[in-house]
Amino acid sequence: MPRDVKLKVGAFLTNLMCKNLKYKIGKKSYLLLKPQVLKESQKKYLGYIIFNKSFIETFIGELDKIHDLSLQLERSLPMVYQPAPWKNFLFGGYYLKQTKMAKVIPNFNEAIRYLQKSDMTNMCQVLDILGQVKWRINRRILEIIEYVWSIGGGLGEVPKRFNERAITPEMIKIAKFREKLKLLKEH
Repeated sequence: MPRDVKLKVGAFLTNLMCKNLKYKIGKKSYLLLKPQVLKESQKKYLGYIIFNKSFIETFIGELDKIHDLSLQLERSLPMVYQPAPWKNFLFGGYYLKQTKMAKVIPNFNEAIRYLQKSDMTNMCQVLDILGQVKWRINRRILEIIEYVWSIGGGLGEVPKRFNERAITPEMIKIAKFREKLKLLKEH
């Protein structure tokens, strides 16, 4: 297929996605993608598209409600880049996982108000310094863990490599909350 035809098809599909992909919050629908307009003299061009910011916030909020431990682990693996500098008690650390400096019960409004009004610059500086510490893997321990894993696991804190029973979505669906967490961890 010629390049100009590919560009036209791509532009048509992108335009179609921008106009039709929606998500709902309550009863109201919002567009998932927002085109960014570039102006060049008198002409307007769609330069690029971005995800709607409220969609990203909603999506991440929903992911945090999921108790799938592997999902949480995947989003908080050791960093490749230096952590984001701490700005306040709500923002800093992981780039892909919204991190709070302290866990506060959501309905404990007095604590939240206090944390928002307090001067956290010293604490932010300490956490930034800690975030600059370079970590390294203890090769001998890693070799032992890899050996235990290769023989099937189940020793020390290394989990078994293979489940003794198959965990099905139906089992998870009918289980009570605590049992559900255990099943997800086993899965």
